[in-house]
Amino acid sequence: MLDQTKSPSEPRRPTQTDPVAQLRARLVLLADVLSDLPWTLSVELRTDPPAPVFRASAPGELWIPVTVAEHLLHVGFRWPAAAPGAGPIIAVAAQLVRAVASSADSDARAVRAARRAARAERMATERTMEAQLARAELERRRAEHDDDRQRADDAERRMAERDQLAGASAMLASVAHDIRSPLTSLLCNLRALEEELGTGANEDALAIFSDTRMACDLIEGVLESVRTFA
Repeated sequence: MLDQTKSPSEPRRPTQTDPVAQLRARLVLLADVLSDLPWTLSVELRTDPPAPVFRASAPGELWIPVTVAEHLLHVGFRWPAAAPGAGPIIAVAAQLVRAVASSADSDARAVRAARRAARAERMATERTMEAQLARAELERRRAEHDDDRQRADDAERRMAERDQLAGASAMLASVAHDIRSPLTSLLCNLRALEEELGTGANEDALAIFSDTRMACDLIEGVLESVRTFA
């Protein structure tokens, strides 16, 4: 029979993926096969070896240390000392136990390797996602920087345009002032001359006065346009 007593090193309840539980299940099958012999044979699993590990007196007893998933276990056999041909059969049974334990240990190692591979793949996927997020954040910040730079360039260009317009306005205002001063003097002189000549002015003089006044009015209109623009 199989000993189902839990060891202090096994605090959790065995699951289908537990290598110790798998070994127990395989030993149950082996015990069923060995139970067909004409003499009684029991298989027992323990985490602590008994003393002695081999006893030839009735009943015979043998404990075989095996390692499964870094767990040191001891598989024991008990048989009647008077059973005929017990020696060779016990040797074969011991080899079967070692083979079963080796198979369970290999399966456990394969499961651990698969878990490590899955964990490494998951970590690689997480790192890839983190790298993609970091790249996306970098692109977002770069786009924001480009937008800020574009806005700064636009503002600087508008300021330059305003400065140019302000300079042109100041220049036009100065030119208009410089023209208006002599124009005012010209109009004053023209009125004084008209008053002095009075009705005694001939037609040629009147024509000159009229043309001069018209030219002054044109210049005044231009200066008003310049003032409005400035």
